[in-house]
Amino acid sequence: YYLLENGVVDSWNNPLHERSKLLAWEGISTAQIYVWLGMLIYIGIHKERKLSSHWKTPRLGDQASLHSVIKFMPYWKFQLIHRYLRPFDYTKIDENIPLPRIFQAAEEWSDHIQRVSATLFQPGSHLAVDECMVRYTGRLIAMTIVKGKS
Repeated sequence: YYLLENGVVDSWNNPLHERSKLLAWEGISTAQIYVWLGMLIYIGIHKERKLSSHWKTPRLGDQASLHSVIKFMPYWKFQLIHRYLRPFDYTKIDENIPLPRIFQAAEEWSDHIQRVSATLFQPGSHLAVDECMVRYTGRLIAMTIVKGKS
């Protein structure tokens, strides 16, 4: 109960309640990070109106999808990891270059995934890759330019 004893407060400047989920935190393992990352990818593919909907089971007669993420991690733990895990070094983000901050944060991960993929995958003669990028035409202000793409 270190957090409670030392007066740690939540984001609304309220003291932590004695039954707060944050006080039940036992640390995190590499396996839990992989599970969280897999769930994050799954949630990105299977869209719902609210994030918490992925953990709800549909009632009898509801036309809602049943996601099995609850078997891997409870919602409160997913939220805490998502809130407090920073998978990039924020000190390396440069405000003066034209590349958006989100891409600067993901660049190291992207390079790593590409390096590992290149070592694990050897393309053969019966493989075709059709690559296409479609420009987003919404209200996004930031323009993304990929070198070598026309």
